[in-house]
Amino acid sequence: MLTEAGLTEKEAEVYLALVTLGSSSATNIIQNTGLHRAVVYDLLERLIEKGLAGHVIQGRKKFFEA
Repeated sequence: MLTEAGLTEKEAEVYLALVTLGSSSATNIIQNTGLHRAVVYDLLERLIEKGLAGHVIQGRKKFFEA
């Protein structure tokens, strides 16, 4: 369904992880999806560019959210 909305399969996988986990560090997203670290960061950037994700910084850590 998300792929029909214009997301790639991996973008959809990361987006669903964000929805499921809520505000989450990249490490949690990586562990949840099983995707490589660099791939997850790239996908998060693409989701941010599409307006489907964002991030907040708490202390020294960045948390991503749908």
